[in-house]
Amino acid sequence: MKNWLWNKTAEQYYLEGTTQVLKGDYEKAIKLLPKAIEVKPEYLDAYLHRGNVYIDIGDNEYALADLDFVIQKSPDNALAFYNRSIANMGLGKKDQALSDMDWAILLVPDEPGYYNHRCIIHSIREEFDLALADADKVIELGDMKTGHNNRAVVFNKKGDFSSAVAEWTKVLEVDPNESKAYCNRGILYEKCGDNKKAAADLKQGLKSKKQLANSLRDQSEKTLLKLERAE
Repeated sequence: MKNWLWNKTAEQYYLEGTTQVLKGDYEKAIKLLPKAIEVKPEYLDAYLHRGNVYIDIGDNEYALADLDFVIQKSPDNALAFYNRSIANMGLGKKDQALSDMDWAILLVPDEPGYYNHRCIIHSIREEFDLALADADKVIELGDMKTGHNNRAVVFNKKGDFSSAVAEWTKVLEVDPNESKAYCNRGILYEKCGDNKKAAADLKQGLKSKKQLANSLRDQSEKTLLKLERAE
């Protein structure tokens, strides 16, 4: 009996693979996307999406191979440059990551997500003025929450806690239910010596623990415990 699976088109394999990605089943996606490429060897969308899956599972070297192929065949593909930047960052290749993001922004200058990622790269490289400029661009392009979030992170990394507090306040003006902003602002209030505001923010932020990264939740709980013991 003929196996009907081998009669599928590249597009069918691709659709099935991307559907598995949406379901979070990367193992099945990795099996299906190569079949799309087998049927259609220069199926760039399949290479691009497989590269994304490799990034998601931490196989950045494999991701680079797929994304290099896409960029070689389609040098104006901004998304491929963006994704390759992420893969390069995962490998600690900061210069290459920055170069790729510069190209992505050159190709699509009105995508806030690209400036957001470049802001993170500049911040990691401790190029704080450049990071703030990119965060400002994110705000200008309409993503107020992300832009002010990034500005807060950059100011915090610079040691400018009062400016970071002001930026977390702006995040909360956009989204009053942002637990991460309350916790981060509470931690900074404690550093600035305003224990009353710190405790209030930390209690508010810790109400929704599911929204918090483990490290932030742990730091918030320890800071709140410290404040309570000091009363």
